[in-house]
Amino acid sequence: LEAWLLPQMTGVHSLRSLKAVDLRQALQNWLPWTLRQKLDSELPTHYTVPTGSRIAIRYHEDNPPALAVRMQEMFGEATTPRIAEGRVPLVLE
Repeated sequence: LEAWLLPQMTGVHSLRSLKAVDLRQALQNWLPWTLRQKLDSELPTHYTVPTGSRIAIRYHEDNPPALAVRMQEMFGEATTPRIAEGRVPLVLE
């Protein structure tokens, strides 16, 4: 905690300011650059569909990663979109 969270706690003096601390960013800042690059590559936050739109990928611990996208935007996609070096298909909603 001292290594990754303590630097983010500067100026935190209330519950409201504690809730504003971005834990994801704190952990990412702690990772070495090469590991951050690999994480961003294998588990991206967005997927670019054939129309060029960048759609956010929703991650949830109990469900597979999902992409809420209009089907028209997927026209031209030859296969199911996948992440994690092609091992995990995205669920299209």
